[in-house]
Amino acid sequence: MSRRTTLRAFGAGLAALALTASACGGDKGATVQGVKLIEKGALTSCTHLPYPPFQSEDKKSGKVVGFDVELIDLVAKRLGVTQKIVDTPFETMKTGSALNAGKCDIQMGGMTIKPDRVKFMDVSAPYFDATQSLMAKKGSGITSLDDVKGKKLKLGSQASTTGEDFVKGKGFDPRSFDNSNAELNGLRTGQVDVIVQDDPVVKGWLKDPANAASRSPRT
Repeated sequence: MSRRTTLRAFGAGLAALALTASACGGDKGATVQGVKLIEKGALTSCTHLPYPPFQSEDKKSGKVVGFDVELIDLVAKRLGVTQKIVDTPFETMKTGSALNAGKCDIQMGGMTIKPDRVKFMDVSAPYFDATQSLMAKKGSGITSLDDVKGKKLKLGSQASTTGEDFVKGKGFDPRSFDNSNAELNGLRTGQVDVIVQDDPVVKGWLKDPANAASRSPRT
């Protein structure tokens, strides 16, 4: 499914939840109100953590929280079951393999709607614009990808995401990180000079005092 002082957004798209009509998981499964569930009494959601503000682990409670989590909690409540969240590699989500393998009933993660993804799964109506932003340390002077290229800076991205696809399409060879936390830590520790990420994620990061030394030049 990106952050700021002065920013410009790029790589706009639409993000949604992924749905499936998977078969029941043998004796463990159940059909509730016409919906087939892989586990009785639960709506099982696959996601790739962390992806704040949509889903991430709360530092105090250890629970997975966020917009998508609350949304699917409402769906589960209407079905009379509870949500069960399974942390899953993003690659298995975007290809639909997690759904097709019966690992979950639904995927949540602000996934950008793309033709090569919707052929594997049904999706909900889009609910936010999936624009991208760059994030760098304050004082870097970076305002665009042209600056990154001109200064020959090291660019980081999250593996298998549209942000990574976008910068690769612009001729960059970014360092790929498995998840957004690893990507952010890569910037903090100097493994990379700039990172590309979904704009809502970057904005959330910039609200954290721990990231006070960073800024987001949208590009």
